Amino acid sequence: MSNRVLWVLIILAFMVVWFFYWTFVYVPNKVAKDKEQVINTEIEKKAVKLTKIDDVVKVEEKTLTPEEKIASIKNNNAYYKTINIWNDVFTFLKKDNNLTLELNKNLVWNFDLVPDTKLEIQKIYSSGTDFYLVVWNKKYIYNSLADLLFELDLSIDVNYIKRSDDLYIINTSKGSFVYNKANKNLEYFTFFEDFVYYKDSYIWIIKKDDEIRIKNLSLGSIDWNSIYLYNPISKEKKSLYVTSLELQKIYTESGEVYFETSAWEKYKLENLE
Repeated sequence: MSNRVLWVLIILAFMVVWFFYWTFVYVPNKVAKDKEQVINTEIEKKAVKLTKIDDVVKVEEKTLTPEEKIASIKNNNAYYKTINIWNDVFTFLKKDNNLTLELNKNLVWNFDLVPDTKLEIQKIYSSGTDFYLVVWNKKYIYNSLADLLFELDLSIDVNYIKRSDDLYIINTSKGSFVYNKANKNLEYFTFFEDFVYYKDSYIWIIKKDDEIRIKNLSLGSIDWNSIYLYNPISKEKKSLYVTSLELQKIYTESGEVYFETSAWEKYKLENLE
């Protein structure tokens, strides 16, 4: 056999081997790897995650011009106390032994005179028109759209309030209460220290050292602060996310779930079903 024929046979053999390798090994492996990569990418996209979106805007003291300082002094002399919340300006005006509260110069309510240090107003989360008012030892919710003020029969300290339809979730030093605006019922929520309604379930924070709730809900051992989802109908509960962050607040905006930390950092819970 001549060398030329031998080389032709070698090349043909190489082509046959390459054909079988390409057809039955390389291509199937590549397809499998590509498919696995797509699956892993989809899983990563669907995995619940906690994403920092920005820092909560803090109200900073504005540097005033001399003219603005004079105007500010006049306002301070004219009003008993002024509280600015974004674009809304609440002012308390002293009249004898009474206080008149105005919002953007429109009358809200009249109260008994109390020290100005005992007056507090906060924005209610998940609402563009609701405010939480403290006048000495009395607590109120004010809806500026309906111009409606009602008192909360609650004696303990309130951390913050958020709204969900006709319900107000009131987070306190003793856990959460739910106030039903329709029937004026105030109920202590024993399940979770803090939570939001999400579709037919609750999303809630459970801290790793919250032994009472961990035991009551039979959650076993928890090494991290956890974000849980609980369905009261099916009784299904599952951990959505674990974190070392000290999450202080949970609330919803436009159907999305947000958290805030004690350092004024804001996070969004993404990829919820």
